[in-house]
Amino acid sequence: MDITPPTPPKLGRSPRADNVGITSVTVSWDAWGTYAEDTGDGPVVAYNVYNVGSPTVVATVAVSPTQPQTVYSTVVGDLTPNMLYRFYVTVIREGANGEGPPSKFVEVTTLPVTTQPTTTTNPPTTTKPTTQPKTNQVETTMKMTTTMKASKTDPIVIDRTTPSARRTIESDTLASRTTKRTGRVPNPPLDVSTVTIGATRITLGWNDPEGSNRDILLYHVSM
Repeated sequence: MDITPPTPPKLGRSPRADNVGITSVTVSWDAWGTYAEDTGDGPVVAYNVYNVGSPTVVATVAVSPTQPQTVYSTVVGDLTPNMLYRFYVTVIREGANGEGPPSKFVEVTTLPVTTQPTTTTNPPTTTKPTTQPKTNQVETTMKMTTTMKASKTDPIVIDRTTPSARRTIESDTLASRTTKRTGRVPNPPLDVSTVTIGATRITLGWNDPEGSNRDILLYHVSM
């Protein structure tokens, strides 16, 4: 009797590469016996996946005798980014030397590592109200003492380029008057306010003090 030994099975078509990532790829194939190009003898018990050029098995997928599948797949990981790979599948039948020859291979290149751009969120720009420096806010930094008779409408102009911190100006109407001391301390002026503000000078204005302080000869402005 002539007994012909079984022929190891082989897939007639190449596998497929899906879900390609930076370090992994999914290799899938149709079950042996699906196409006329498939050769050899069964029954099939498993499939081995290889990378061309390496004898090491990348993955082994078992076949259930009670629940056979029409499509098989496996995820191949630990790959190098932006690298070309060629995967093929062998079919294994039961018994010794049951692994068949390799199928055609599928080429796939893993994705490169890309540097994600860093998004910088600038804080909203807040426009601060323009304020004069403290040296211009005379109504809060100047100390006024009343020692001069001045008109309610005549302001005193202070020139900041003058080195002295104490500045005094007299009204023209006092040219021929004589200082008269009464021994009383005059009340402070009223409604002291800034009339105009310039780069190097400010103009102040105020009203006469309350009461009968009519002997005021000068107003001294101190910083």
